[in-house]
Amino acid sequence: MDAFLSNTHFHIFTWVVGVILFLVAAVMASGSKGQKIVHMIARLFYVLILVSGFILFMKYSSTDAALYGVKFLLGLVTIGLMEMVVV
Repeated sequence: MDAFLSNTHFHIFTWVVGVILFLVAAVMASGSKGQKIVHMIARLFYVLILVSGFILFMKYSSTDAALYGVKFLLGLVTIGLMEMVVV
């Protein structure tokens, strides 16, 4: 499982799916059952993004700690802003 999560392909895949789910949830009618389902699936992908990002952060932070630290914080802010838009 470590080889699967420490690969950047998984992280990029979760980002792509997360952004698509975010856009679908943002466009759907507010309060509808379909929007709630898509939003919950998007939240699952947000968690996967955070987990895979944290694993990549731990793996590559020795290369350039400041760069990866700022990137990690901006990723957290981005997910937070995406969540606030849908809610």
